[in-house]
Amino acid sequence: MAALHQAFVRIGRRQGVEIRTGGEVTAIDRFTEGWSITAQGVSIGCRAFINAAGAWGDEVAAMAGVQPLGLRSLRRTVFMVPGDPDYARWPMVVDADRRFYFKPDGVQLLCCLAEEIFSEPMDTRPHTETWPLPSTASTGRYGR
Repeated sequence: MAALHQAFVRIGRRQGVEIRTGGEVTAIDRFTEGWSITAQGVSIGCRAFINAAGAWGDEVAAMAGVQPLGLRSLRRTVFMVPGDPDYARWPMVVDADRRFYFKPDGVQLLCCLAEEIFSEPMDTRPHTETWPLPSTASTGRYGR
């Protein structure tokens, strides 16, 4: 997915696309000749724009007067585990109750606790206070 994203970024930049990140969009207005997008108090005019808000795309679509798709933003805990080149041959593993999964990602394992926590539009940095860490009370050791 990251490689596909970067390919789109490179193609866009070669075509003169300006990519702006890190600012909350507060208004989108349609005009005959294009759009006016306001973020962080600055308005930018453009002929076209790409809604790259991911799971929060419906909020951006609504600001633009576009029919939302019904997207729901669900936060999950995802982490990488360093590993071995042999991991690349492993299958994706999902537990029977779909509470977690892991799958190879190069020489690492991508692991996910499959909880789904509704999330309003926000900064998507990790929120460690909500991580369901294993209990150490029974063994006195972490992870054993």
